[in-house]
Amino acid sequence: MILQPYAALIAAGIKEYDMREGRKDGKMIIYICSQMRGLPPYTKDKYNKNLKKAAEYCRKVAADGYTPIAPHLFFAGFLDDQNLEERADGIRMGMELLEKCDEVWVFGAEEGISEGMKAEIERAREKTIPVRYR
Repeated sequence: MILQPYAALIAAGIKEYDMREGRKDGKMIIYICSQMRGLPPYTKDKYNKNLKKAAEYCRKVAADGYTPIAPHLFFAGFLDDQNLEERADGIRMGMELLEKCDEVWVFGAEEGISEGMKAEIERAREKTIPVRYR
């Protein structure tokens, strides 16, 4: 399944954007890095709680005047995280979106950094995107 990650940008209300330069109105685009499956053992309850937390993190970022991008929250609406192919598509698309963001904000690190979060933090550092722990 090949999907375009830019649908998430449109869904987030970003009509015009410049790669790594934020929106035309000057507001930064913030990538939300937080647990989805979480740390093992993986449970549906933990997954659902983490999605709710991701929505709360987006609300906080938006309240601060920035544009949040949380691919795991968006992609959970149409991809099955239990399907390995769809999970891989979601991870790939999320990384593409990460590269378009001005900063990566890590939430919930005190609960542990999941493998997915580690990969996102590493990608941000490779691309010299600032990483901030919230």
